[in-house]
Formats: sequence, structure tokens, C-alpha cells
Amino acid sequence: MYIPLVQMLIHSLRAEDGVRTQMYAYAIIPQISQCKSDTFQSLKALLLDREEYFKADFEKIIGLLQESYPCLGITCADIGAYRTDEVAQCADPPGKLPLAGYSPTSNVVEESRIDLDILQIRSLLLMNKVSAADMIYRWGKNSQSSIGSNGPFLSLQYLATTSMRSRVDPFYDQYVSYHDSEVYADAMIRSAMEGAGKWKSVTTGQLSEFVSKTLQYQVMFIIALAYLNEAYDEICDENNDKKDIDAASHSWDIGAAFLIGSLEGHTEGGDMNNGLLHWNLVNNMADKYDTLNSNGYAKANSQLEDLLYAGKGELRAYDCEDVEDIGRKMATIIIMPIVQAVIAYALQLEGQDIGSSSADLAGGEAIATAILPILAYYEPQTAEVLVRNMIMDKDTKPVIDGSQAVANALYPLIDQFGIECKDMGDISGVNACSSSNTGSTSNADIVGRSGILAFLLIPLVFSISHIMQ
Repeated sequence: MYIPLVQMLIHSLRAEDGVRTQMYAYAIIPQISQCKSDTFQSLKALLLDREEYFKADFEKIIGLLQESYPCLGITCADIGAYRTDEVAQCADPPGKLPLAGYSPTSNVVEESRIDLDILQIRSLLLMNKVSAADMIYRWGKNSQSSIGSNGPFLSLQYLATTSMRSRVDPFYDQYVSYHDSEVYADAMIRSAMEGAGKWKSVTTGQLSEFVSKTLQYQVMFIIALAYLNEAYDEICDENNDKKDIDAASHSWDIGAAFLIGSLEGHTEGGDMNNGLLHWNLVNNMADKYDTLNSNGYAKANSQLEDLLYAGKGELRAYDCEDVEDIGRKMATIIIMPIVQAVIAYALQLEGQDIGSSSADLAGGEAIATAILPILAYYEPQTAEVLVRNMIMDKDTKPVIDGSQAVANALYPLIDQFGIECKDMGDISGVNACSSSNTGSTSNADIVGRSGILAFLLIPLVFSISHIMQ
């Protein structure tokens, strides 16, 4: 459907036919709103918000259109050249373009495009098109990946329910134990979209925010770590005789694609305005907590990129011990911005009235639910503080105990992971980190509280202060 519309828009632009340019622009430009926001806004400004088209903008418009082809499900070959030599056929992007600066060694373009499904689900729910959003969730739309088996597209529901998530030890077990369900995220998403319980009376904005944030920071967080763990098992599992380095590298790249996503673009550091996955959360929290580097993106993401490269290098060197250490460091970098986001949401929500229709209430619940199972494992009582303050209740004032109480409830988790205050950063309005926390949690304390979990977390106590420099 899009191919002739794009072709006719290009023809009308080239012919300087103002009437037809406007007609075809109105047919195709709104469709690009399901793609990259900046691209849509630029095309809208150039073609829809003006009374006439300016010929000098032709090359810019063509470039923006071509940038949107993959999202629209079309290729440069589908559109072809215009009159052979007037507008040359574009070239489809190669399969190994960088993701926010990280260069995969295998083709994970399709896997990275799963963030477009989240973007479109969010938009559809805002328009109260729940059935259409549910269709994308169940069957997928943008990621033509071989992962999964429910059709030609990779689906978010598959990623939310696959048994592969059990590779993420100990987080997966903590989530399952807390929610008493192996498909906890899927159950929450379906309950919300079906209007069960409290979700029957929420606004479309709240529904959209809860579902999209749950997808971003529960589903994608766990599945990204699962693929990084699969890469490790390909090389380091004693029961695996094949030691397939190419398969391990591909799994590692899939994990990176699920952390970063296509909307971050290719340039170093990514795109704060358009990204949707964990990489974007890290950048946005660094902006709020004043922990950006000199290039304007998160110090933590700079370290995460280094760790992605280092991990793949150690896999190729069959150095399993170093890969384990890298994986632990990455897990901690991934956890920290979730903690920061809970505090940031608490600050936003403090002072809201009972029964508020703010979409941030649902976003705050989704992000709090992403960390609650881990906090409850260590400190059940402080987890209850998070529940009381961050989980929506029509009869309770949001953040009833105040944002500082929420931050205080998260201190044990910061201590347990050995995260230093200088790495957390500062946010106006609350002390986001205990002044006494210097990452000095003792090994004995961890062993005493968590048994086998101590084996995974002891190295973090010594290494986290060096990771976040």
C-alpha cells in the first residue's frame, strides 16, 4: 500500500505539483508517526504545516522519506529510481550498522526493530485501539526475526513468556517468586489491556504508559540478559561440545540489540529523544542525575558499550571467567537506572491528588514493579514502602509518605549492589543516596543474607566503583 503512495509523493515533489504533493503527503506522512518521532516531525513541518512546498527542501525530504522505508516495511528496491536518473534508487542500510555506537559483528537489524512494536503499541493504546495494540503484542509487526515460532515476526509476547528467561539468574527467580507466576509480565500486560480490576477505570494515557513501560523495563530487560547468558553458555557450558563462536557472538549481539534498539540510531551515545529501550533509560537518568559524560550521554552507557565489546572479545578468547565478571558488571549498570527512575517518578508524583488521571502514575507503577521483586528479595519491609507509595490505588494519595521515603526504601538495594553515591548522582528535591554508602558492604554480610546469590554479587562490591568512572 505504501509503495505507490511514496512513489507518487516523489513524483509530485519533482513535478512541483503543489496540490498532489499535499494530497500524497497527507496520505503518507501520518504513517511515519509510527516510526521515529523526529523524522515524522521534520516531514510534518516541511510538508503538512506549510501552505506550499519549497523546492529547496527536496533533497532533505527525500532523505527523510528514505530513512523511514524500513519502518514502513518497504525497501529501496520497492521504490526504485525516479525516471532512471532524476532521483537515484537509494541503498538499503547494511546489516551491521552500529547501534548507538556499538558495532555488532552479526546481523541483528531485525531484532533491534522490536522497539518499533513498543512504540506502535504505545501510540495505539493512546488512541484507545486496544485490539490493534494487542495484535502487535501477540503476533509482532516490525521485527522479521527467526527468534520464536509464532509466525514470520518476532513478538513481544513471545519474549515475555519464553522459557529462555530462566537463564537470568538470580533475577528471573526473584520475579517469579514475587509474582507467583512464570509469565508475570505477560499476565500484567494482558490484565491491563483486558481492563481487569483497577485497569477498567484508568485513562488511555495511563494504560498506554503502563503497558509500554512494562514492555520496556521488564520484558526487554530480562530477555536482553538472557541472550547475553546464552552467548556465555555457547562457549562456557561444560555440557556443550560444539563451542560455536559465531553462534555465541550472534547471541551476544542480540542481547545488545535488545538493550539498545533501532530508534537510538547509529551515532555514538544514541538518541535521547527517540530511543525506547534500556539504553535510553540510562541516558535519560544520567541527564536527570547529572552523570552525563563530556560527549553528552551517560557515563554508564559509555561503560556499557565498552563492556559489550570486551565481553565479545573474551568470548572469542574462550575466557569464561572474564566473561562472567563482565556480565555481572553489566547487570549492575542495568539495575541502577531503574532505581534512579523510581525516585524520579516519586518526585513527579508527590503532591498529586487522590484519583489523579496523570499517566505518570502508571509509568511510576510500571518502573517500580520492575525493581520490586529484587528489593523484596533483600528487604521485604522496605519493598512494602514502595508498594504503598508507587502502586496506583484510587483511594490512596500517590507517594503518600513522600519521595524521600521512596528513596530511603531503595537504599538497601543500592548497598547490596555496591553502587556508590557518586555513580548514582544527584537529583534536586531528594537525597537519592545515603551519605554513608561508599560501596563498602562486606562480603560476610552478603554471604550471610543471600547464600548462593553471594557468589554472583561479591565481585560487584569490588568492581562497581571502577565501572562507573
